[in-house]
Amino acid sequence: MRSCTPSRLRPADATRRSVRGALALTLGLAVTGLGLGALPAQAAGTAGGGPVVSDPSSLVARTGAPGYGDPTTAPLRVVPVSTTDGLVAALKAAKPGDHLRLASGTYTGPFDVRFGGTLANPVVVEPAAGASVTLTSDVPMPTCGALGPDQDRTLTITASHVVFRNLSIVNGARVSGANYDAVQQWQSAAIANGDYLDRRDVPGSAAFDPVAQRTLGAYFSTMLGKPVVPATDVQIVGSTLTGKGVFARGLSYSVFSGNTFSGIHCGTGPAIWLSNYSAGSVISGNDIADVAASTVKHFMQEGIRLGNGSDYNAVTGNVVHDLAVGGRAFTTDQDASFNLFANNTASKVDIGFNEQMSAWGNTWTHNVVDGATTAGFSIRMQDGRFDQPSLNSSSWSSSMTCNVSRNAAVDWAAGGIGKGTFAHNDFRSFSVNKRVSAYFGSAGNTWNGAPTAPKTGVTQPDLNGC
Repeated sequence: MRSCTPSRLRPADATRRSVRGALALTLGLAVTGLGLGALPAQAAGTAGGGPVVSDPSSLVARTGAPGYGDPTTAPLRVVPVSTTDGLVAALKAAKPGDHLRLASGTYTGPFDVRFGGTLANPVVVEPAAGASVTLTSDVPMPTCGALGPDQDRTLTITASHVVFRNLSIVNGARVSGANYDAVQQWQSAAIANGDYLDRRDVPGSAAFDPVAQRTLGAYFSTMLGKPVVPATDVQIVGSTLTGKGVFARGLSYSVFSGNTFSGIHCGTGPAIWLSNYSAGSVISGNDIADVAASTVKHFMQEGIRLGNGSDYNAVTGNVVHDLAVGGRAFTTDQDASFNLFANNTASKVDIGFNEQMSAWGNTWTHNVVDGATTAGFSIRMQDGRFDQPSLNSSSWSSSMTCNVSRNAAVDWAAGGIGKGTFAHNDFRSFSVNKRVSAYFGSAGNTWNGAPTAPKTGVTQPDLNGC
């Protein structure tokens, strides 16, 4: 029997004992429905294709956000912009409540966005009335074999409370909090060491507590001995992004809504990629297609990817389609937990909805996938070597309800899961690792209320109550 116990853990102390208590609470209770009260209404008996969330604040029960800036708030100052130099100057001089209104034309960066507003009065960058505006840059393109997110983008945003809306953005945006390279180094070491206790000791990571993640900056500042400050309330809305998408690390309580992503170059990463404890954002109503294939890694060619402890995000009403061979539409990985995926649609992709390493408490509801070449829904396939689900790497307390998979190679696949709740899904074909089938009920999993793993030809689709 292979062990699923992490091999190198630091000695237990009082903090560790408190974390273990939180783990016991999380893993002993299903998290189904937490923070779902404000979801957009869905017609009975249907799944997927839900409406765009027009008010991100309606999802704060899930995200824990103190609020999201309203870009329609009347400006305190209007700053007309008509040249690239004028835009650079306006961004450097931005103050709370400034609305930078750009005349028609192409503005060539890259642009550094270091000065933002407040929750009540964000800085807004938008076209002037009737204008058509493109932001672009001649930043280099990586090779198709790149192994990490491309850092060279048209927008580099380190400010908080800033909105870009109704623009064409060529070569994308990078958003980063302060000193998140150090956070990345710490987390990478903890993952390499199999040290899930260290990772779950981060506020809000061990049990459902979205408000706790407001203290992430202070927690990491104390741990790492340097100021770690998230970028907060960054919004890209109603825009068209080509060439490169959005990569964010150390981002909190932000909004990416109503955008179109296409023609994403190989080696630059997914269309939307949240990493390194990017918490509490709303990703809603985006259309994503044509993310070019990586020559080495699937995670470089996905639609929407939440990774590295990015928790409490609400991913709703998005459409991801026509990805390159191997492309996955919606993915969580490396501790991304307590996220909500609702009313999304995927088509012509490799995998529609995909939980990878150590996802806890994610909720997947009213999603539809059509034409997945590997699996409609997939849960931690790499853990099929374990005789019990691993606290270090398997999925725990996942909830999948009212989802639909059509025309897939297989509708639902699982390789490592504990305390999962699966009910009222339209799935007909299954690929369940034999070890998962053996421990399914004893590990606290249920399928339509029963402790038995699903089987092709035996388990019937059921959308009753959806």
